[in-house]
Amino acid sequence: MEHLIAMKLRACQAAFRRNDATDWSDIVELTRRSESLSIDDDDFRKLVVKFGSAELWDKLVSTIKNRIG
Repeated sequence: MEHLIAMKLRACQAAFRRNDATDWSDIVELTRRSESLSIDDDDFRKLVVKFGSAELWDKLVSTIKNRIG
């Protein structure tokens, strides 16, 4: 699962991506539905920052918290 999320993080940052590409929504849903990935897990945070950015990590945490609450 981590490999798929890493690939989608790279893809959603690419300059040539279409505006309607689903990479970001896929990342959010994969994280929400995963039993092994959590926004409370420091290793997962490191993966998102490594293949995405600190800004994407903040956006992911915010998006998931907004969907829960």
